[in-house]
Amino acid sequence: MEGVSPADVVKIMVNGSDIDVLSGLDTVLEDGDEIFLFPPVGGGWPDV
Repeated sequence: MEGVSPADVVKIMVNGSDIDVLSGLDTVLEDGDEIFLFPPVGGGWPDV
C-alpha cells in the first residue's frame, strides 16, 4: 500500500496516549514504554 502510513491503518498508542496527540510516527520511545496497536473494527448495532 504505497503512500499509506501505518498510522492510517491501525490506531497506535504509547503508554495509553494516541500518537496523534504526541509526535505521530516520530514519537520517541523510551525503554519500558508500552505500545498498543488496535486494528480497525467494523460493526455495531444494526439499524432497525
